[in-house]
Amino acid sequence: MVAGRRLAPKEQSRQANSPTIPVALSILVSMLAPLSAIAEDTIRFGEETFELKAGGFLQNFDTKIKVEDNNGGGANVPLEDVLGYDDNDVTVVFGGSWRFAERHRIEFSVFNSDRDVQAVATEDIDIGDGEIIPTGAGYKSTLKIQVIPLQYSYSFIKSDKNEFYGSVGMHWYSIDYDVVGALGLGQETWKGKVRAEADTPMPLVGVGYDYYISDRWKVSVGAEAFYVKMSDAEFNFEGAFYSATVATEYYLFKHVGIGAAFSYFKVDVDIDDSNWNGGLDYYYWGPAAYVKIRF
Repeated sequence: MVAGRRLAPKEQSRQANSPTIPVALSILVSMLAPLSAIAEDTIRFGEETFELKAGGFLQNFDTKIKVEDNNGGGANVPLEDVLGYDDNDVTVVFGGSWRFAERHRIEFSVFNSDRDVQAVATEDIDIGDGEIIPTGAGYKSTLKIQVIPLQYSYSFIKSDKNEFYGSVGMHWYSIDYDVVGALGLGQETWKGKVRAEADTPMPLVGVGYDYYISDRWKVSVGAEAFYVKMSDAEFNFEGAFYSATVATEYYLFKHVGIGAAFSYFKVDVDIDDSNWNGGLDYYYWGPAAYVKIRF
């Protein structure tokens, strides 16, 4: 039809009696109906029972390790600046939650950092425990850290648009560090090794806030912290940690969504037991991307 053209009375009669437009509308409605149903068929935030997520985290590190000798001596070794560790890495993260009541949740996650370096010392390096890598010696070092947080959350505020909650729980840390080096030059040889390991639980408290932009899109902020000191005849431990996260999630389908986050994490511990007398000062920050499933 040309814009602005009026139909003659006979043309109006033929248009009214023609089945073309009603049939076309019927077909269009039948095609859009399933899409409309999909758009409406969603699980509202705060009403999910189970959530699982998996993704990757680009970490930027700053790590210092101290392994003391029997006399309490030993240097704080910056792993990135002195031993040559890469200062960033991509790590796989996995986690989930169970909302067993309207305001009550249990959450867990698993985080592994497995780093290593092989290099030749360009200067003498004090690696602790009375060992010094001499200039020209080759060495290999590994640092493995596993963190498993398990926490319970209670929602103080819960509505169709937001949720504010507090958390208590435990971070379980498994730390394994070693340096092995050797040098052979004529009659002079040097071999050295430093190893330290610890498995340590640390309690946590935290708060978080979720804002629901729509039934499919939300933004979140959260923070956790704690300090603990434990001591007995064979074990001394003092540690503190802090973490903060900003995240957003969007559900493409009823059960499947995508998310992005930016996190900061710092832990500072001093350990004195049969496997390690020293400390770890460790922090990382960076972005993460993940896929999430909810039921």
